[in-house]
Amino acid sequence: MKKEFPGFFANGLSDIEKLWDECIFVLDANVLLSLYRYSDSTRSELLQVFDALADRLWIPNQVAYEYLNNRLTVIGEQSKIYDDAIKKIEALRKSLENNNQHPFVSKDTLSASIGIFEKLIAELNENKSIHEKRINNDEIKDQLEQLLADKVGKTFTKEKTEEIITKGKARYEEKIPPGYCDIKKGGNSTLFLDVCKPYGDYIVWLQLIDKSKSDEKPIIFITGDVKEDWWLLFNGKTIGPQPQLVEEFLSLTEKSFYMYPPDRFLERANMYLQQETSQQAVNEIRDVRFEESEISVFDQLLNSHWPSSNTATVTEAASPAWRHNLSRRLDILSEEKEALAARLNDVRTYLDDAISRQKSVRTILHQSSADGARLNVENMEIFRKSLISAERSIEKLEIEQRDLLSSLAVIKNQEKSILLEVSNDSPAM
Repeated sequence: MKKEFPGFFANGLSDIEKLWDECIFVLDANVLLSLYRYSDSTRSELLQVFDALADRLWIPNQVAYEYLNNRLTVIGEQSKIYDDAIKKIEALRKSLENNNQHPFVSKDTLSASIGIFEKLIAELNENKSIHEKRINNDEIKDQLEQLLADKVGKTFTKEKTEEIITKGKARYEEKIPPGYCDIKKGGNSTLFLDVCKPYGDYIVWLQLIDKSKSDEKPIIFITGDVKEDWWLLFNGKTIGPQPQLVEEFLSLTEKSFYMYPPDRFLERANMYLQQETSQQAVNEIRDVRFEESEISVFDQLLNSHWPSSNTATVTEAASPAWRHNLSRRLDILSEEKEALAARLNDVRTYLDDAISRQKSVRTILHQSSADGARLNVENMEIFRKSLISAERSIEKLEIEQRDLLSSLAVIKNQEKSILLEVSNDSPAM
């Protein structure tokens, strides 16, 4: 079956190991832009890995364009996060200083808190100022310029791009990946740059294929994109690259294709480079990707159902109140999903520990039996109890893991219900 359906067998261990030894590593624009969202230490770790793989690093021209075109927007978004944090601290301080209503605190506690509030606000303003300096003096862009010197692909001509748009429309109608989830990008604008926006992912895809053909190398694509036109999804879990992508790539290049989200790439790259991975960095990258996936859900919703700017009349369904209610419902689902995802991450960690403990005890008992060495009664009882404990933990954690995945699937269905509701309630175009 693997020969006939290679897309469903792309994650075989031996194939992956061979791929890592031979491939070109390609970064998506969202990976470059997320460098502005990470802490200094996490960004440094990720750039260190990129630098270690620099000889095999490359980005499509479309990726470079999207990074440079959206860089200032992302910097502005992070500045707003600082503003929001400062406003929340100031609001909390004012609420505590009001002696006429709840919440009440003692004067001593309030006096001690005010100093902390002032210190927090001062530090946030300082960090915001450092971040905003990147608008004109961007050390991240400078680092990327050095890292990716002579590693950016060529652009397509306008004539070639027009052909791609025509072909892309036909692919999107058949939901052939990638890119069909972006069909509403650009709105109704007739400007050529806006007309191209829905086809950015497809252009990246074609440039990946061209690179593989010219260099006769397989590709590993690192992307923060979470949409179904890149990934095979099941019950809220990412299984791997869309099988159609793997098969199309193989048929056109005779080379392999695989993808990683940035957090999984960092873990795998450090194993490959035989260096330690900071779990803090991996968790931070994963958290940012999770937040981006929530934004993606809302963006897809609006792209699919929101009235276009040239609609003649705006009904109550498109009112600010309706949009606020929609946003609030999605926020509640997001909070529930975040809590479930955090617990699921903990459960998986505990489960891995329990399985490791079970394997270790079994190995000791097996070796003892194979060597003819007999454990004394006391030690045998200790190992026996440890094995029973591990097996019980595994059973309990596997049940909880299934329950959590089921709950996440329920939330995803609720999100789909909201999408359907919006589709039914949105004003006719």
